[in-house]
Amino acid sequence: MIVEDEKLVAEDVRRVLINMGYDVPSVVSSGEKAIEAVATAKPDIILMDIRLGKGIDGLETAERIGKVWDLPIIYLTAYADEDTLQRAKLTDPFGYVLKPFESRELHTTIQIALYKHGIESRLRESEERYRTLAENSPTGIFILKKGRFVYANRTLADLLGKDAGELSGTYITDIVHRADGERLREAYEGALKGGVCQADVRMRTRKGLRWMDVIASSVSDGGSHAVMGIAVDITDRRVLEVEAHRAQKLDAMSAMGLGLAHELNNIMNTVIGAAQLVHARTREEDLREWLDEIQKGGKRASRLINQIMDVSAITSEATEHSAKLLVKGTVKLMGMSLPGTVSVSVQADPGNYRVIASPVDIQSILVHLIEHAVEAMPKDAPLGKAQVNVRMCNLAPGEASDLNLATGEYISIEVLAPGAGLSESGLERALDPAHALGADDDDPTAATSLARVREMVTRNHGVLRIEMSNEGPIVRIVIPALAEAREPLAVRGPRPGGG
Repeated sequence: MIVEDEKLVAEDVRRVLINMGYDVPSVVSSGEKAIEAVATAKPDIILMDIRLGKGIDGLETAERIGKVWDLPIIYLTAYADEDTLQRAKLTDPFGYVLKPFESRELHTTIQIALYKHGIESRLRESEERYRTLAENSPTGIFILKKGRFVYANRTLADLLGKDAGELSGTYITDIVHRADGERLREAYEGALKGGVCQADVRMRTRKGLRWMDVIASSVSDGGSHAVMGIAVDITDRRVLEVEAHRAQKLDAMSAMGLGLAHELNNIMNTVIGAAQLVHARTREEDLREWLDEIQKGGKRASRLINQIMDVSAITSEATEHSAKLLVKGTVKLMGMSLPGTVSVSVQADPGNYRVIASPVDIQSILVHLIEHAVEAMPKDAPLGKAQVNVRMCNLAPGEASDLNLATGEYISIEVLAPGAGLSESGLERALDPAHALGADDDDPTAATSLARVREMVTRNHGVLRIEMSNEGPIVRIVIPALAEAREPLAVRGPRPGGG
């Protein structure tokens, strides 16, 4: 497009351009008409006379067009005074041709202007693309010169609770904990020397001090050396690392405590068993009283040891195993230390009963429940009359939803002690950690131990229920089973006691 107020000059320029192979869709004589014609003509380049007679001149016209359109403009003028040149520079022109001009000179100027404009357009697009990436990056990005911020993206500014403008000119050491300043300076100097350096430092943010992983490298900015860095908030990761280290120490301590507790438990079982054996063979009442005290003290010590085992078992890993084999094995071992007037039976429907759970937890749950039932039995029960029944079965379809469980396979372990004198309300209190100490004033240790049963069931993703039968309350444990290991469900018979 040609903007020229002298018709003869405009026509001459148009003819020269056409002869050189250019299209000239519009020729206008004033700045106002040029501004209107740009939208319609959509030129690739404008040849603008600086002096346009009445109205706005070519410099103001170019300035207004430049605010809306990204077009290269070449000035055509007979005036080359210093003031005109200075004003022309302010509009950032792509060329300046003095009248009268040679065709070759005009063609060269046009070609250079188009080439320069193309490069600048691509550069702006590239800068905009990378700026968009930087501004929307979830990682903090910044550029430093002489230790001061010259750029910080939105992510870093938001993290620090500042505007990007506020950070400009701020020393990075002003927002870093002074104890970490030396590490940051070493990384900065290493980056200036051409390396890629890393440092973990604490920065003052709107959330308080946060650990940041800073990686820095050298870049060129405006012809001078600068350091570009990225900053990633790693506070949560460091907390997890500390917790993992602490957990490893606890696991080691738990393993040691668990082994010690097992050894002590074996010793106490020997003491209790020996006292029971002597008690059964002697008729001296004084000696029998002392043997009763030994048994009572041994059982209290055994319960305390089991508590240690419970605490040690908290960090034990869940493994895949057969709950049925574990339950039967536990009951068999317990039979060696139970009074001779008590027997424990295990009934199990067909199935593999494969679970992924802590075997120590499952064993502890069963031991606590059976011991609690035995403690509640009459002391004068005739031989073979006191019975604890353990029943295992696959959970029937539909029962999971009744227990507010997610759809899936579950196994049920039930413990019932007919005639043990257990009540539903008493069991509820004993199993509730908030009321455990009040459940048995004579032996608060036992009550607290039983209350851990619910905790162990919960951490193995199960539920605990107390259900009534004709012969007393049944404590029922339901835990998830491995579906692929389950055998076809057998027809369930009545529960112990007919309930």
